[in-house]
Amino acid sequence: MTVDRAASPPRLDPIIHPASRLLVCACLAPASQVEFAVLQRTVGLSASALSKQVHTLIDAGYVAQVRDVVDSRRIWLRLTPVGRSAYRSHLAALQDLIATGNQIGTQGASGNGESKATS
Repeated sequence: MTVDRAASPPRLDPIIHPASRLLVCACLAPASQVEFAVLQRTVGLSASALSKQVHTLIDAGYVAQVRDVVDSRRIWLRLTPVGRSAYRSHLAALQDLIATGNQIGTQGASGNGESKATS
């Protein structure tokens, strides 16, 4: 049985989908926690731009923020269980889109006799 992907499109998470938030999640996913300054250097955003993106993820319940007990200027970030699940689901939706595109591309390249529009 073939699944009609048009009837059940992959569900990309609108909170995670913007590139900067996706990158934040990708950096937080393999670690138990990441310091804000390290994350800032890694993603290449200004402190204010990163803070805005992180707060959107915090408001969604995807990221938790904790200040260091010894040095309160240091901020640690981590994906919450909800955030980790949302990130994995978003990646699965992206992989599904890629697989669908590859399947369509393969079918279109098979030379099945259908005419192609020319410009």
